[in-house]
Amino acid sequence: MTLNSNNMKKLILTIPFLFILAALSSAEEQCFPGQKEIKSPTGKFALVTKGDGYEIYLGKDSGDEPRKIMEFERSVCALWSPDEKYLAVTNYVGSNVSEVLIFDTGMPDNSLNVYDIIPPGVQKLTSDSINSYLEAVRWNKNELVVKASGMRTNAPREFDVLFACVISGGEWTCVDKTEKE
Repeated sequence: MTLNSNNMKKLILTIPFLFILAALSSAEEQCFPGQKEIKSPTGKFALVTKGDGYEIYLGKDSGDEPRKIMEFERSVCALWSPDEKYLAVTNYVGSNVSEVLIFDTGMPDNSLNVYDIIPPGVQKLTSDSINSYLEAVRWNKNELVVKASGMRTNAPREFDVLFACVISGGEWTCVDKTEKE
């Protein structure tokens, strides 16, 4: 290909797109079973499975023995915060329910179930549900965006909403988001 002005313009427009695509792909969730290891963005941490593959351990690049953080029965998907301080795990507990757990990589023995802090409006939607799914969608810096979806027994029958969870002063809180996925 000859580098004329039209090709140069295309190249200039393509390069930022490639950087955006690379950034988005590095922030995608990865799931177990199906993989033996899920590394954090810089490789400082890794999630590994042991035993029958349904136990997750958090390891550090320091060579310390990985610590068991959870067991699961069906499947889980992990999403690292950009600074690798936090890990969001969507646990597909059953065919009609999933939950999101947040782990602090500095204290992985303690997890927070996002359902315990969901906004009241979202809690109302999930309370009389036939099925109810919470799924970690993405991190915006240290804000975790979570999707709640499902089917209710009352109107509105179907729901699909986003909310954001943030940590401030050591406390996690969640607030409604107005955008739709």
